[in-house]
Parts: sequence; structure tokens; C-alpha cells
Amino acid sequence: MTKRLNLLISAILFLMLITACKREPVKGDVLLQISYKVDSQAAGLNSLDFTNPAGNQFSLTRLQYYISGIALTHTDGSIHEDDGAYYLDIEKPETAEILIRDVPVGEYEKVELTIGVTDYLNESGALPATTENNDMEWPSTMGGGYHHMKLEGYYIDNVGDTFGYALHLGQNGFQPVNMIQGISLTVGGNIENPFQLYYDIMEWHQNPEEWDFDTDGVSIMADTAAQRKLSNNGKDILSE
Repeated sequence: MTKRLNLLISAILFLMLITACKREPVKGDVLLQISYKVDSQAAGLNSLDFTNPAGNQFSLTRLQYYISGIALTHTDGSIHEDDGAYYLDIEKPETAEILIRDVPVGEYEKVELTIGVTDYLNESGALPATTENNDMEWPSTMGGGYHHMKLEGYYIDNVGDTFGYALHLGQNGFQPVNMIQGISLTVGGNIENPFQLYYDIMEWHQNPEEWDFDTDGVSIMADTAAQRKLSNNGKDILSE
């Protein structure tokens, strides 16, 4: 009887071990929250309240863009990737939150993401045919796909006249360059939930190069050099 009981207990423990080995890791959701600013000022719309390092006084009337290619790096080196492309609009607060589902619970040390649409999604018709996605399509004659960003407003030129500007990033069919910007943020310990990020619009105007509307232009869709300059400045757009 004792031997049979020992065998039964051993069998139960073995089954428990097998079950534990097959158990799925605990998962949860991570919420990214985006807040907007222009340098140290709140990102108000429709007023010429901002001055960039080149001395241009400017306003903000539109900011629409995508975030995609989100990847969270665990302290053990494993990476959780999200394959979505998320549309954000400064005028629509509900778009300022991105919910990343089914993230394994644990400590993470890095958050990586792309400002724009990652290559494998950046083809006309690849995203759902919502009004927002349709409005963000890039002209097929210039490479197709989607706008990575639309940044628009007004500025005062060097003789005091006011002009509109439209800084749009996307494909350029004349010289195929996909103007996206990858961003990597180091996390000090575990990712807080919600994970607060700050989008500084002034960073498009600086670091590493100053943006000057008088010399760099106000409409850059067909200007590869201007698009590349603007894209390079975007590496510091987001911060904790």
C-alpha cells in the first residue's frame, strides 16, 4: 500500500510539473499615452506663439501621423513586437493612447517605435480603408503608401509676411526614400503603465540641423533633401 501510494504521489507530482511547464506566461496590456508640447510650451493650435531656433515665428494647425513598429525589449533579451500602425491626430485626444495587448509580464529596459508606417505596411491599401487612412494616402505618382506625418501651420517670413507651411513626410517617387524615423527609449526599470511619452514638435526644427522656413521651404513633398533633413531631426521627437 505504501509503495502504491508513493507511486501515486509521484505520478501526481509529475503531472503537475508537466502542467506547469505548459502554462502560458502571464500577460497584460501596456498603454502608451502621448502628450504634446512645443519646447517648454503647451502645443496650442492656431496662434503664432512659437519661435524656432532659426528665428521663425510659427503656429500649428495640424499634426497627423502614424506610430508603428513598436517593440518592447525585456531585461532577459526577449522582445515583444506589435505589428500595428496607429493613426494619431493632435486634434483627437482619443488617438493619443495606444493599447499594446498581451505583453508578457516582467521588467523591460527599452521601447522602440517608428514615427511613420513601417516598410511592410507602407503600400497603398495595406491599412484598413478608414477615412483617416484614406486621407493619409501618399500620391501613387510619388511612390504610394501613406503619409508618415502631416505637420501644418503658418509662419512669419523675414520681411514680416505670413505664409502657410505643410511639412509632409512620405515616399518620394522621384528618388525612392522612405522618410521614417526610428526612436529608441531606454527605460529605467519596469515600464510604468500607463507609459507616458512627450511629443515635442520643436524637435522637428532642430537637432541635428535647424529648420528655416525661409530657406528649407514650406511644401516639401517633392523635395527629397528637405524631407531627409526633417526626418533626421525627428530622432528626438519622443521622450519619457
